Amino acid sequence: MIFKYVPSKAFIYCLETLLFTSVLLSSCIKKEKFDTIEVDDLKQGWGLPIIDSELSLKDIVGALEDPEGIIENKDSSYTFSYQDSLFVSKTAEELFKLKDENTSISLVLPSPVPPSIPAGQEVNNTITGSIPVNLADGAQLKSILFKSGQMTSVFSSSLRHSVVVTISIPNLKKNNLPYQHTFTTSFNGGSSTIAPPNNIDLNGYNLDLTNGGITTNTIGYTVSFKITGSGQSVSSTDKLDFKLSFANLKFKNMIGNLASSASLETYVGNTGIRIFDNTIEGNVFFERATVTIKSENSFGIPMRINIADMKVRTTDNRSILLTTTAQNLVLSNGNGVATISSPSISEIGTSKITTSVIDASNSNIKTVINPAPNELDYLFTPQFTGGSDQFVTDQSKLEVTVRVDIPIFGILEKYTLGDTLGIDKFPKRSDDNFVLDSVQFVFKTTNSLPVDTYTQLYFVDAQNKIIDSLLTNPNEFIKRPVINSAGKAIQATEQTTYVRMAGSRYDKIMGSADKLYIFSRILTSKDDKGVQQNIQLFSYNKLRIEICAFASGKAIIDPK
Repeated sequence: MIFKYVPSKAFIYCLETLLFTSVLLSSCIKKEKFDTIEVDDLKQGWGLPIIDSELSLKDIVGALEDPEGIIENKDSSYTFSYQDSLFVSKTAEELFKLKDENTSISLVLPSPVPPSIPAGQEVNNTITGSIPVNLADGAQLKSILFKSGQMTSVFSSSLRHSVVVTISIPNLKKNNLPYQHTFTTSFNGGSSTIAPPNNIDLNGYNLDLTNGGITTNTIGYTVSFKITGSGQSVSSTDKLDFKLSFANLKFKNMIGNLASSASLETYVGNTGIRIFDNTIEGNVFFERATVTIKSENSFGIPMRINIADMKVRTTDNRSILLTTTAQNLVLSNGNGVATISSPSISEIGTSKITTSVIDASNSNIKTVINPAPNELDYLFTPQFTGGSDQFVTDQSKLEVTVRVDIPIFGILEKYTLGDTLGIDKFPKRSDDNFVLDSVQFVFKTTNSLPVDTYTQLYFVDAQNKIIDSLLTNPNEFIKRPVINSAGKAIQATEQTTYVRMAGSRYDKIMGSADKLYIFSRILTSKDDKGVQQNIQLFSYNKLRIEICAFASGKAIIDPK
C-alpha cells in the first residue's frame, strides 16, 4: 500500500536569472544573512535566500557582449558612442598613374651648313632646348621625385662623320648631380650610325618639369657635340637624333596642378545606433547628442566632401534629414559640403585634421536623433578642388570617421524592453513522489537607478503565448530613488515583494511553460509641476536584488 509521510519539508531552488536587465545573477547570499529577508506566513517550511546580487550600471556595461560603444566619462557618467568603420580613400599611388612616354630630340647643324668637313677637322657646338612630355594624363606637372622607373636614351647620327655628343638634362638630378651621358659614333661608310643605348634606374631622381620655372610638363636639355670630319659632304637634312623613353614609372611625390587628373570614389556610410535593439515601444529623448565628422588628409590638394542624403533612420522606419551650419560643414535637408583642410607645399609628408561637430546649437539634431534612432546614413563623395602648388606623396590618402555620441541625459517616455530567460532552475512541479502545496517568491530590491519602472514576469510556452504572470503588483516591484533637480539619484529606495502561488496553479504553469518573458516599461519621473525630468545615469547607480523561492509540499513514500 501507499504510505503518506505527513511532516512537510520545504525545498529550495536557486533562480539564477530573474532581472529585467537580462544580466545573469548567480551569486548566493551567505546563510548568516538570512534574517535580512522576511518570509510572510510560510508554515511547515524552511528556506534560504538564494540570490543576493548587486548590479551597478558599470556591471551591466561590463557584461555586454559589445561594450566598446559605451564610454565611461571622468565624472562616472556614460555616453553611447557609435563610430562608422573608417573610410580610407585609395592612396595617391593608386589614383595618380604615371604613364610610359616616348619622346625625341632632333638636331641639325647650325647655319650656315658647310658643304663638307675636311678629314680631321673638328666642329664643336652646344645647343639648348626643351621638349614637352605627358607623364600623367590631365596633370600639369612641375616636378616628380621618382621611387622607381627606367629612362632609356638612344643616340643616332646621319652625318657621315665621327661624332662625340654629350646630352645633359640639368633638372633631372640625383644627389644634386644632373643627368648627363656621352655617346660616340664612328663613320663606317654607311648612311647613319647608332650608339649603344644608355639605361638608368630613376629611383631617387628628381625631375623638374618647369624649364626654369616658366612652364610645366617640359624637359629642358643641353647637347654638346664634337664632329670630326671624314672629308665627306654635309647635307642640310643631316641630323643628330636622341630618343628618350620613360617606362614603369612610380613617384615618391609629385608637385603641380593635379586636381583634374584623378577622382575619388563615393562612400556609402552607415553608423549603427544599437541602443534600441531590444525596444518594444516607447520614446527616449536625448538632450546632448552630437555627430562628429573627422577627416585626416595628406593630399596636398584643396578638397571638399560632397554629402548627400545624410539622415537618421528610427526604429519605426522613419527617416529624418539632417540640417546644420557646423564649422567646416553646411547641410540643408541632408545635402551639402564639408570643407577639408590640406597640408601646404612646405608640409609635404604631413596630414591635416578637420573636425566638424554637429550639436543642438548648430543643427536640428534634437529632432533628428529623437526618439529611438537606429542608424545614421550618408553618401560621401570626396572631391579635389584645385589650387596652386598642389602635391601628393605616393601614400597620400583621405581618412574620414563619423561618430555619434549620445550622453545618457534625457527623458524616457514609456520606454519598453523585453527579453526571455530559461526556467530550468525553477522548482519542479508535483510528481508521483511529491505533492506541491505552494511556492512563495520573495523579492527584495534596493534601487538607485533614477527611473520609474513597471516590470512583469510572464511564463510563456514554446509558441511564446502567455500562460500566466508572476508579479501581482508590477508598479511596486522596483521603486524609484530620490532624484534631485539635476536628474541625479541622491538616495536609494528599498522594496520587498511577496508572491505566493498555489501548488495547483504552479503545476499547471510549469506543465506547459517553456521560458520566462521579462517585460519592463521604464520612464523618467515628473517634477512638482508635472514635467518629466531629464535624468543622468552614472556608473555607481545600481540595483540590488535578493530573491528566494520556497516550495512547500508533502513527500509520498512507498514503504516497500
